[in-house]
Amino acid sequence: MTEYLQHQQRLEHVLTSVNEAIHELNQAREEAAKAQASANPVDRHHAWAKLEQAERRAAEAKTQLLSEPNHSQEQQILQNLQEIEDAIASSRQY
Repeated sequence: MTEYLQHQQRLEHVLTSVNEAIHELNQAREEAAKAQASANPVDRHHAWAKLEQAERRAAEAKTQLLSEPNHSQEQQILQNLQEIEDAIASSRQY
């Protein structure tokens, strides 16, 4: 039972990390869109750097998610996986 609870805690931590990474990536994408319209190269550079950092964090969160197999929560994991993949793909539009 203890092993199960430890796994659940790790999985909850990973899911929290995934959701935070998605949020960060969405914010970075919005900033990149604003910077795209800006004539200020410093703003653009800062926005791109932030977007790249958010993409790396999202990729790390995805790797963590894939390393936490749990058949009882497979649907939730697949949903989170799809969300983070969608967020990564949409960030690459810029």
